[in-house]
Amino acid sequence: MAGSSCSRACRRVAFLFLKALVVACAMTGVVAAAGAAPAASPAPPRWLKVRDLSEAAADAVIPDVAVDSRGDVVVVWVQAKASVWTVQEVDRSAGGSWSAPQALSAPANQVASPQVAAAGSTAIAVWDRYDGKNLIAQAADRDPKTGTWAPATSLSAPGRDADSPKIALNARGDAVAVWASVGPFGWTVQSAYRPAGGTWGTAVNLEPPQQGTAAPDVALDSSGRAVVVWAATSGAGWNVNAASRGVDGVWSAATPLSGPDASGSIAPQLGLDGAGNVTAVWSRSTGTNAIVESATRAAGRGAWSAPRQISPDGPDALAPLIAVNGRGDAVMVWTSSGQTGLVVDAAFRKRGGDWSPASLLAVFGPFTPQVSIDARGNALALWSHSTSSGSRVQAASLVAASSSWTQPRDLSKPGSDALTPAVSLDSHGDGAVAWTRYSGQTFVVQVIGYDGSGPALDKLVVPTSGVVGTRLIFSVAPNDVWAAVRRVRWTFGDGSIAQGRQAGHVYRRPGRYAAQVTATDSFGHITSVRRWVRISVG
Repeated sequence: MAGSSCSRACRRVAFLFLKALVVACAMTGVVAAAGAAPAASPAPPRWLKVRDLSEAAADAVIPDVAVDSRGDVVVVWVQAKASVWTVQEVDRSAGGSWSAPQALSAPANQVASPQVAAAGSTAIAVWDRYDGKNLIAQAADRDPKTGTWAPATSLSAPGRDADSPKIALNARGDAVAVWASVGPFGWTVQSAYRPAGGTWGTAVNLEPPQQGTAAPDVALDSSGRAVVVWAATSGAGWNVNAASRGVDGVWSAATPLSGPDASGSIAPQLGLDGAGNVTAVWSRSTGTNAIVESATRAAGRGAWSAPRQISPDGPDALAPLIAVNGRGDAVMVWTSSGQTGLVVDAAFRKRGGDWSPASLLAVFGPFTPQVSIDARGNALALWSHSTSSGSRVQAASLVAASSSWTQPRDLSKPGSDALTPAVSLDSHGDGAVAWTRYSGQTFVVQVIGYDGSGPALDKLVVPTSGVVGTRLIFSVAPNDVWAAVRRVRWTFGDGSIAQGRQAGHVYRRPGRYAAQVTATDSFGHITSVRRWVRISVG
């Protein structure tokens, strides 16, 4: 539709953007693996060059991005080409190159709400698609061994419309999808479950029919227990409801988390730590203004805490998003509306602590904030910032060591609108940001890499013991997500050093020695790991 007046396809693009903004298209942060990350360099993170991912002759909108534990990146989006709509995918293995775009869905005259999750070596994408009779929720998964995507599978029940599906995935490959569903008797939330290596089960209802249901979110722990939150109304105000799935596969009854809200508690979100503790956040009207509230639940099926207000009194606080890492650090962002216009606020919570006071990240027209967090508690927030010359994507970082946010910086180029950003970080702090930008003729999906850590020290071999005078072999296969590995250095604890991915060393005296390997990438980021070696007399 380049250079033409606004056609049916053009109007559909506008509708998809509107849907993304209203529903909040929330991409929660990566749940980082539990445990301490290797020591890393204080060198600042590095942003890479922006690149186009989508086909130039098509319109590409509403991207989502996920990064798995290996640092592999997956990006999905909706594409319109000659009024034919598909969900498209591009991926990049750690240290590799971007693939060519491929379609995950069959062609249709309407697809929307793409979302992707990655954990371990598995990735799953979900979306809704019009099949000629109904909007249906569909999913496709990537084979962890071959990297190929399976054909799309329909998840939702026949004869009902499915809207805005969400997906959660754990490291062993279990998956759960949820979506809002409407039929002849009203709205409900439906869910489908897929065990690792298995097939999707039949969709189940999580609540009786309601007058309205909207924007469910889902989290899944390492044992296969799931938690879902959503907004629903029976006609007497909106509530945030929650339900949980045990390892036995049985869903609990829906539990209200918030009181009735005449104007609607919109788009509740979930964060999950490595122990299975859950935090829910949402926006609720008090009758005077909108506030952000939060409730927590310990691992398992315990009771939810009473809601507590997180946002400050005064301005309206809307559409919160939360990201939680494996050890329990959390960060939240939301949009506030005050006398000066829209602003982005943020709060963080260190493991075992309380929420910080709100920090102002951006002013004068930001919207759709997103956030992700790594295993060390460093976080990345971004948003689309409206200016007189068009909207641009901006980002700010939370530095865990200082509990402070950096100044915002532009990621997209000025001159045309950049909208609906999405972000994902892995546990080490590497990640990617994607957004939609208008090129002057079409909408293009763009991506930028974020190098926040040194190389991963794969296949590390350090002998635990040895004998005086006997040569020991030390080896490592360092791998960096975004940069080349420049140097590998060994120290053996006895004053000796060596260079290279493999080194031999002979200890001359008995004792206990601290051997350390340090890898440095081309951006100056380092990773170091220390291991103890005990040497005895033969």
